[in-house]
Amino acid sequence: MSIKIRSKFLLYLIYSILFLILFLLQTSPSLQIKIFNLVPMLILPLIINIAIFENLNVSCSFAIVFGLVMDLQSVIFGFNSIFFVLTSILVYYLIKNLLKGNIFVVIAFNVLFESLYFIFEFILSAGYKYNIFNLFLKDSLIKISISIIFTMVLYVVFYALSKMKKLV
Repeated sequence: MSIKIRSKFLLYLIYSILFLILFLLQTSPSLQIKIFNLVPMLILPLIINIAIFENLNVSCSFAIVFGLVMDLQSVIFGFNSIFFVLTSILVYYLIKNLLKGNIFVVIAFNVLFESLYFIFEFILSAGYKYNIFNLFLKDSLIKISISIIFTMVLYVVFYALSKMKKLV
């Protein structure tokens, strides 16, 4: 096996391990990171960073796999897969054609796509029955604020990985 193939395999293995860790931190009751009794969205920042630093085929492949795994824990099967793939495609083309991938753009993408995620999840899960301010706006804003920290950490990790990838 050539060095390039081994380095790509190692990189994809790192993405998978990161997903596994973040998935457990987001979904496992004993490992959840709860702040104000809310669990932040940790997988979407990972999807956004993969879309920025990888090509479209790789980012969509990871989005589908990660989305399907998330859908196994979800009430609305297919929602995460579709949303993650669409997010991956949009982020990839926006970075490729319009924007430069830096930490501020990644944070903006995170805020935008997490907001859309919570809006669609709210609508699809019959959220109209609940008090919109308490259950949607307040909770979502707190979750997004918390996940911005994870987005910044992931961006630094992906930036370092992309520099290492260029050395190979």
